[in-house]
Amino acid sequence: EARKRYEEKRKKQNGERHKVWTGIFYPDSAPPEDEWREAMSQMHLKIWVSPPHDADEWTAADERKNPAHKARTRKKNHRHYIAEYEVQVDLSTFLNDFAFLNGGHNAKYVRSLRSMVRYLCHLDDPDKAQYDRADVITFGGADIDIVEQLGSHERHEALRAMRVFIRDNGIVDFCDFVDY
Repeated sequence: EARKRYEEKRKKQNGERHKVWTGIFYPDSAPPEDEWREAMSQMHLKIWVSPPHDADEWTAADERKNPAHKARTRKKNHRHYIAEYEVQVDLSTFLNDFAFLNGGHNAKYVRSLRSMVRYLCHLDDPDKAQYDRADVITFGGADIDIVEQLGSHERHEALRAMRVFIRDNGIVDFCDFVDY
């Protein structure tokens, strides 16, 4: 049943075009690391690759979706990757471009690049295994520092705090605020 739902979702996505896609590959079925790194480097796309996710565990929610995924058992070692294209492409183009990984597992488009890059290390999921962002591999000018950029909510909160500070301290010159 889970496989059927996945295939239906995949067929629907195949016709959709997006600039950013993500997938998972398994190191034991992918080419040696130096080979996949070289292949990704030659693609001239912005690509982010997670550290090896070797401590991930299935959750109760995963088990409800697929009884074979027993909660609190370790998942197979895998890596997530994200590719950002200059133009929108469909799922089949993405899968074809990354066929050398012998994967295409869990391929889907990305709604928020920043959030997905943060997911490579589970930065917003404290209940999941945490991975070091220094271990994220990037290609094609992909910027790992995107994880530090403020989202719109955080940006509004920061601006609100600045306005309160300016009012509370009677600051009338911008240069005084900048100096502070």
